[in-house]
Amino acid sequence: MTPRLILNDLQLTTKEGQTCPKLSLTMMQGEVVALVGASGVGKSSVLRACLGLLPEAFRVSGTCEVLDGVIKVNLLTAAAKVRGRVLVGWPQEAAAALDPSWSVIDVVRSAARDAGQTETSASAALRAVDFPFHRDHATVRDLSGGEARRAGIAAVIATNAPCVLLDEPTAGLSESGIEALAAVIRRHQASGGSWLIATHDLAFARRIGARVVSMDAGGMGGATPHPRTLTHNGAARPLLVASAVSFARGGRPVLSESSMTLVEGRVASLTGPSGAGKSTLCRILCGELAPLTGNVTLSGRLHVAPGEFPRGSERRRVHYTRQDARLALDPWRTAESLLRDAAGAASSGGWRTAAERASFPTDLFARRPGALSGGERQRLLLARGYAAEPSVMLVDEALTGLDATLREAVIEGLVVWASEGERSVLLVTHDQGLVSARGWSGWQLVEGRLSPVGSAC
Repeated sequence: MTPRLILNDLQLTTKEGQTCPKLSLTMMQGEVVALVGASGVGKSSVLRACLGLLPEAFRVSGTCEVLDGVIKVNLLTAAAKVRGRVLVGWPQEAAAALDPSWSVIDVVRSAARDAGQTETSASAALRAVDFPFHRDHATVRDLSGGEARRAGIAAVIATNAPCVLLDEPTAGLSESGIEALAAVIRRHQASGGSWLIATHDLAFARRIGARVVSMDAGGMGGATPHPRTLTHNGAARPLLVASAVSFARGGRPVLSESSMTLVEGRVASLTGPSGAGKSTLCRILCGELAPLTGNVTLSGRLHVAPGEFPRGSERRRVHYTRQDARLALDPWRTAESLLRDAAGAASSGGWRTAAERASFPTDLFARRPGALSGGERQRLLLARGYAAEPSVMLVDEALTGLDATLREAVIEGLVVWASEGERSVLLVTHDQGLVSARGWSGWQLVEGRLSPVGSAC
């Protein structure tokens, strides 16, 4: 077998002096490698280094090479010569890498054209990743998180580059989307393609037969805490109630008379395929969008209705933690500044408590979002939600980019927060296993219609 990508003692150091473990690996032609490790260990930075997209503030030692035919290309100095043709990648925050004004089909066609491929490969690439045909001409700003990720992956495979680098590719994907991605990888692998994937999804790594390489200094350590069960005394009282809510975009129905009740002290789930309208429903519940019909009440008072939006302090009572942290966080402000702002002038130390609850490290307070890993940005976004002290948290795919230990800590944080007073959490997720293991009730959204799951009201 021929080597495709060669890393030898590659080590990255931030301007603050934090260093990731040295990494040496040789990825062969036709091989899939899963790069795993704790959140913040440097997996995303390694992929950016290979693509020649690492910020200048990093210091790099070691070597990183890709084979272009029979010629070895030093990716630390000449990645631009082969990027998009021999080597192609896509970041963890898929939507942030796309021009919001472009249509999906134009994004994929442009990637194919830049790589010297025919534009006709764009449609085939979109079908290969299970992207719905009727959404080909949708603009990027109108995509769900899962749709944006599939569009990005389609742009990658439309290049037909022999070496592909993906960061958390299954985040936000439904089971059908994950299986479509696995099929794409298998076909590309069979024709000699090589894939380096940074992931926390070990089940997916096993599904595609990847060789697992750990970046943790001590290997895959860390036991997963056992889920804790909290008991609730007395009958649960309704907190946020959506009644017969409907919504359309561009004349196409997105939600059809959808109703749900979030009760005090509980975490409920919202599941469904990518593009089903889960994020749109959250935006209505928090008052960002007005429904066409129906209404949302909070503590028995009208919160959102056609032409009616929450005002003043009421706007803070329902907080929506978005799926794409890079787009949701001001890139020019430090983590501490973002948390202080969310907490407001009246809160002296609440923002620190919020960071602790979200497992966001204090030594990262001085960093801006761009200097954080994907998992660290997700936790900062969640901490900002806690700092705002809302009554209801709508948490959209907050567990992506987290290792098993941190994932469990974040889940526990949500459960405990909901149990402390008149609070409720709606967790948007594709992880049916998590919902079942926790015994959560909730709803499934399919083709614009909500169906209760478990004992959901």
